[in-house]
Amino acid sequence: MLCDACRSVDPERLPISAGALALIDNLTWGKTTHLDRLKVDDSIRDPARRALAATLTRLAGREPRMLRFLE
Repeated sequence: MLCDACRSVDPERLPISAGALALIDNLTWGKTTHLDRLKVDDSIRDPARRALAATLTRLAGREPRMLRFLE
């Protein structure tokens, strides 16, 4: 997360909607017992997937091979 001042400085920033961020938060900290019933619109799921992929890539220092498998 970046403040407005820092957002313009980071060339690798990735915009994410509040809905996509809420999905990531829910998947991270929420109950996982009913994931098979979770219905998420593409307009939220795709940006959340891109944000998670970018985070994993940055943490690993390279793109993990599993990302291609998950697409």
